[in-house]
Amino acid sequence: GEDPGEVFGSFGSASEALSYLEADLLEHPPAAVIYLKDTVSPEAAERLLQEVEGFPGVTEATYISKDVALARLKDDLKDHSEILDSLDRNPLPAGIEVYVEEAGVGQRLAQAMDGRPEVDETRFPTLTPTENIRKFFEYLRDRARPATEP
Repeated sequence: GEDPGEVFGSFGSASEALSYLEADLLEHPPAAVIYLKDTVSPEAAERLLQEVEGFPGVTEATYISKDVALARLKDDLKDHSEILDSLDRNPLPAGIEVYVEEAGVGQRLAQAMDGRPEVDETRFPTLTPTENIRKFFEYLRDRARPATEP
């Protein structure tokens, strides 16, 4: 495998990158983020967004396109932009950020989304922010590798 240092650049380590991003994520964390598969059309994403907005207990839901996700990451990492310079494509998924009126709604929503063809996975940034960011960096590292399978 490739050296993760190439991906993490001047951070030197994933843990350094985690502590850097954690503070930013925790300022206004959504209760859940529903990550969409790359094959989802804009129309299907819009339908899913409307469904999520109508889910009991959801106060707000926002669609985050792949481009917006990457722009946010570039902004978050503006002091470490070399991490992103080597990307030949956008590795981030589109998603729906969900805000809720009480604890438990995010979990119920995740169960409702489980197995949906549009949905890759649902994550809960507020529960374990460090774990989520760690997963994100693993995801970024894995997606940045050239695919070897046919």
